[in-house]
Amino acid sequence: LFCYTTVLRGEKVQSMDIFVGRQPILTQNGDIYAYELLYRNSPDNFFPDVDADKATIELLVNTFLTIGVDQVVGKSLSFINFTGTLLVQDLFSSLIPDRVVIEILEDVEITPSLLTKIRALKTDGFKLALDDFTLREQYVVYEELFRLVDFIKIDFLNTTITERNIIETYIKKFPNIQLLAEKIETKEQFNRAK
Repeated sequence: LFCYTTVLRGEKVQSMDIFVGRQPILTQNGDIYAYELLYRNSPDNFFPDVDADKATIELLVNTFLTIGVDQVVGKSLSFINFTGTLLVQDLFSSLIPDRVVIEILEDVEITPSLLTKIRALKTDGFKLALDDFTLREQYVVYEELFRLVDFIKIDFLNTTITERNIIETYIKKFPNIQLLAEKIETKEQFNRAK
């Protein structure tokens, strides 16, 4: 699976523009598999200097309550970033499990209590992804995490071929996991990722 970004402008609500970044996630054949949804507050395609928790909450409101998820992604899955703080909150009941992939950000500390929450989310039907993954000790210590996640996203610009090979070898023990290559910018990177 591969990604690139565009910004959508929603309808004006009480004279305020609503924006959502939508990054298609493509199959190896170039077909749309899903979209990663990204907080944006203007037509400029970059993450503004705002609190990550606030950004995710506004993204959820803009996508699911204001614009409507069908208008943003059609019938595709929505990958959405969640911080450690938001993962332990009770805000998932308003989301549709078969439409949302919960992305666990790379700086989230994996703990026994977080694993309990992740198990509950999985039981509720959510798919889970590890974002900007590198094989760090906290993941190896909590190997159960790999039986729960569905996707591992690897940043091609910030990992070496050796690091990607180590991840791929390690992940082969978990056939439930699909690898997703991020920041593919050249045909050579695309072919290497395939």
